[in-house]
Amino acid sequence: MREIIVLGGSGSGKTSLSLCMAHLASDPVLCDLNPEIPDLSRSLSPAILESEPVLSGGTASIITDQCIHCLSCVRLCRQGAVIPQGPQIDPDRCEGCGVCANLCPAMAIELTVQEIGKCCLSRTRFGSLAHAELVPGSICPDNLVSVLKGKGRACATSSDAAFLIGDGSSKNGSAAVSAISGAHLAVLVISPSSAALQDFERLTRLCSHFRISSALVISQWDLQPDITARLEKLAAEKKCLYAGRLPFSPIFTKATQEGKAVTEFAVPEAEDVQNTVCKLLAAAQEQCPHH
Repeated sequence: MREIIVLGGSGSGKTSLSLCMAHLASDPVLCDLNPEIPDLSRSLSPAILESEPVLSGGTASIITDQCIHCLSCVRLCRQGAVIPQGPQIDPDRCEGCGVCANLCPAMAIELTVQEIGKCCLSRTRFGSLAHAELVPGSICPDNLVSVLKGKGRACATSSDAAFLIGDGSSKNGSAAVSAISGAHLAVLVISPSSAALQDFERLTRLCSHFRISSALVISQWDLQPDITARLEKLAAEKKCLYAGRLPFSPIFTKATQEGKAVTEFAVPEAEDVQNTVCKLLAAAQEQCPHH
């Protein structure tokens, strides 16, 4: 099994590329590794096979009858969520880390665990999908991306899938680290913009640090050809595989809205995407297996 993680910012076209990879790979296992903006699972309308609750730390509360008013909780809370008068907890500031509850000498603080969604394994027309459905407005737990990858890997191993394809975000540093951890190939989808060069350098440094092979795909390249040329040059300097460039076209938005891959349409852009995907799948196959 080869693990390919697609990283990109919002509007970069990463989910469009992930859908095309899912379409062209043979019955892969998919992972939506961007739980707060789950574009991949929204596009595929998954049928849930199994699920388990996603829990957050909840909010701390003080048990008044047990409190000895030592105010150690005030000193310990780095969020400033404990108000000395009382004392009492400010629920808008409390992040549910549990430090106050664990270190309270009187054991007078309790955490109320909250269910904020579910972690699912589903079936789609392209293959199995590990994804999460969170309550709108909830904060994604730090370990959720790792949990989703673990669920996807287990499914890929049991089904003897050739590929695990993950759709992740490049904006959140800890989520990006969790997404690419142990991957065979990280696909960096970059749109040419004023921040594109910095984003690409940051992501290639991240991949290099974890010794993960990377590949560059430039989306909407024709909007700023000068930055595209600089990205291509930088990829060569960083020894990052340059897999191809995709034009700006309404077909990408249309395909995602219809839950389809661009490669399912008889349009000129489909050939460009297919060539790029074939390069990426071949590059992942060349990596030494480690799962």
